[in-house]
Amino acid sequence: MKNEAILKQAIELLKEVNTSELETVEISHTKYDDGSIGFSVDLTYPADEVTETIIKVDGEVVSRSEK
Repeated sequence: MKNEAILKQAIELLKEVNTSELETVEISHTKYDDGSIGFSVDLTYPADEVTETIIKVDGEVVSRSEK
């Protein structure tokens, strides 16, 4: 259930992204030897526009990034 909540939060955050503020967008897809697959999306903002971001799921901090 926790993974589902985190994924829903990530989707909502991505929907709110103002693409004109982004410096770069990177999508990575990795297939591992054991057959598992990794997928990530990285957004980079210019240094002068980055602020602290805290993501909470059910009151628990699951991600934090700071300028």
